[in-house]
Amino acid sequence: MKHLGRSLAVSLKNLFPTNKDKASFFLLAIVGSVISILELGIAKIFSEIVVTKNSSESKIVWLIITFVLLSLSAKSATYFQRTKRISIFSEALGEEEGRKNNSWNLSLSMEFSNTVGHLLQLLLILSFVTFLSPKFGLVIFLGIITSLFIFNHLLQRQVIFQEKIFKTRFTKYNVTSKNRVLSRVKSSEIGSFISGIITLIMIMILIFLHLQGMISTADSIVSFFAIRMIGTNMSSLSSSLMRYARALVNSSFGSARLTRSSPADDTLEEW
Repeated sequence: MKHLGRSLAVSLKNLFPTNKDKASFFLLAIVGSVISILELGIAKIFSEIVVTKNSSESKIVWLIITFVLLSLSAKSATYFQRTKRISIFSEALGEEEGRKNNSWNLSLSMEFSNTVGHLLQLLLILSFVTFLSPKFGLVIFLGIITSLFIFNHLLQRQVIFQEKIFKTRFTKYNVTSKNRVLSRVKSSEIGSFISGIITLIMIMILIFLHLQGMISTADSIVSFFAIRMIGTNMSSLSSSLMRYARALVNSSFGSARLTRSSPADDTLEEW
């Protein structure tokens, strides 16, 4: 996963050059990621209300109040995160020369934010599940790592393909809209498909562990919701990474480097 890590590190340095910008970005990313934990907390409380029998009335009332408060907190955090990030990105980027580059830089910021947000959510969900069941947490960890290795390979290939497309601006080679879009969509769907299979395997392992009495019913329900959230995050991460690759190449940071490099080949690999 060296390519993914190195690419994100370079983007962080270029997009948010000052410590203040970095702090604002990570604060926003953490707020957005905490939403997943709040939602799992909601699922945990809901499962306790449904599964637990012969509970006292005061305990049920307390669980319901906590359920409502967590729901409101999740909605508030979502609103804050989605409305604040544009202003933070615009402030960090400043007034760029050239509207086209500025547009690509803003697009890169958005996809970089989405990517980091998905990764943080995966980390928090993994931590939450590991707290409930260390054994199943190990299963989740292996599933996430496997998916990220695959995404790293897809991202690397997509960056190379997008660089070839960019370099055709200096040649007579004409890239069709089909070639521009199809490769990115294919890569995204391949990542989503593979992560979907991994998610299905994790659900089957969860069922096995529950039948063996290694995970309680309430924790199994929460873990199932966690797996579904992981699957959604993985699918979204796959799409974000492919858009990130395109924005990275066309941003002022990527285009400046490619403009100084050699022209494109006469052929493009379509896959």
